Amino acid sequence: MMSLLERFIVKINKQSSPEEIIIQMVEISKVFTHAVSVLTCKEYSIHINRALQYIKRYYAEKITLNQLARYLSLSPSYLSSQINKETHLTLAGNINKIRIEQSKDLLLNSNKPIKEIADAVGYNYQNHFNSIFKGIVGMTPLEFRKKGFLR
Repeated sequence: MMSLLERFIVKINKQSSPEEIIIQMVEISKVFTHAVSVLTCKEYSIHINRALQYIKRYYAEKITLNQLARYLSLSPSYLSSQINKETHLTLAGNINKIRIEQSKDLLLNSNKPIKEIADAVGYNYQNHFNSIFKGIVGMTPLEFRKKGFLR
């Protein structure tokens, strides 16, 4: 039986144009992103799952600890400690991680300028976005786009 990845490789090899290959790559990205999301959600408590889902929904907006704690009916200090304990990241770290994942999709599947992508995922300054992106991904957004995620 072929693995999911092998099936996608076969599909890509059957495509005759760059546009068809890009469509298949987008589909691969969506399938794997969903699989990672499902696996990730299973390892956290109900409160942290809800917090992460909230962040995934509102990542482009400013999200504060107090705002998230109110949404979950938890104290800010308890929520902060649980996020750190369960995800091994701070709230800001989780927000950045989710924003960068969203930006990777936009970088690969659109021709939008990097500044516009930074704005779309919640960063007001492109330099800050570039710095966070490089810290998480290991390369700048431009390098990532140029390499086409072939790293």
